[in-house]
Amino acid sequence: MIRYTIPFMCCLAMCILYCMRMNLNIAMTVMVQEPQEDAEMCIEELGPDGENKCNNITTDGIAIPGAYVLISKWAMPNERSTMVSITLSGMCMGLIISSYLSAWMCSSDIFSGWHFSFYSYGITGAVWTLVWLTLIYESPSVHPFLSINEREHIHLALNQTEQKRNVPWIEILCSTPVQALIICIVTFEFGLYTILSDMPLFFTHVLGYSLETTGFLTLIANLLQFGIQFTCGFIADGIVNRSYLSVLSTRKMFVAITLGVSSFFLILLNYFDNNHVTVTVVLVTIVYSIYGFDAAGIFSNPMDLSPPFSGVISGLMLTASSITGFIGPLVLGTIINDENTLQKWNVFFAVVAGIQIFGLLVYLAFAQGEEQEWSKNASKVHEDETIALIRTSKQNGSIKE
Repeated sequence: MIRYTIPFMCCLAMCILYCMRMNLNIAMTVMVQEPQEDAEMCIEELGPDGENKCNNITTDGIAIPGAYVLISKWAMPNERSTMVSITLSGMCMGLIISSYLSAWMCSSDIFSGWHFSFYSYGITGAVWTLVWLTLIYESPSVHPFLSINEREHIHLALNQTEQKRNVPWIEILCSTPVQALIICIVTFEFGLYTILSDMPLFFTHVLGYSLETTGFLTLIANLLQFGIQFTCGFIADGIVNRSYLSVLSTRKMFVAITLGVSSFFLILLNYFDNNHVTVTVVLVTIVYSIYGFDAAGIFSNPMDLSPPFSGVISGLMLTASSITGFIGPLVLGTIINDENTLQKWNVFFAVVAGIQIFGLLVYLAFAQGEEQEWSKNASKVHEDETIALIRTSKQNGSIKE
């Protein structure tokens, strides 16, 4: 079972990256309290909003597609959801760990407070890199510690070839299942990141909870989502392996849970007023937790459509969904319009639900669960080109019989 070191190491990578991501936000609150010259220098280095401008690109734009490329060479068809869910659960783990660990390190006197947090995560990342370079290999065929039985088992299941495949960009961009997946993830990320970033604001300014209570409630929501995200892949693979549902039906079921059920609870929020604060907190927590089912639905589907090009598809998905990072807060600000009332927020929650339902309907209508023909033909095209090149070389006399 050496192959499972791949998703677990990827999980730790996501955890460290999201720890660094959260640490920037927490450290900035300490930096601005320092002498003016030091604070201005820190803000200038990190950007006007207190976040490193390259941070989002590094975390989502490189790490996740890279993990897909690697997992596609190791995960057998009946293990894809499991490995993807293990990998992505590192994001929630990083948010949970950093929210408290960074606060403690930034407030301590060790290495001048917030400096300590950057040193710690930097050293942790360096140690992880050394372990990664030692234990992780590109494919089963070159792994020195892999048993012969496990290597043959993976190769037979994946029918792998070591040939380089040209990326069929036109076919990918014109693929209806890929387009449906991109639309689906944009609507999903709109709800996820808006609620993730604005949930503390909602708890404190609208529901009237203290910062300490808000931190505890946010922790509960992240823990629940982590548990769901980590285990849903095992559940999805179990459903498919026992032939309860097909791959496509399983993906649609988990997407329906992620977008459909969460939208139901978002709409349900409109039926509770300021006299039902506890119910409102429970419903928002449930919505955020349910988003964890995305690992077995939306994020596992790229590997179904095209294992060798799942990294490309995930990169396109994340590129498109990045627009929600500024559209979500813009929509929220337009609806609230300086009126932080529960009624205004309920309108926003209803808008989020409507957008998610649209993405769900598109996915249910056009999603696919099997490898696409353009993916299967990519290696064949490459083989034909190689044979043609050899024949041409022979004719020119550069290769002798």
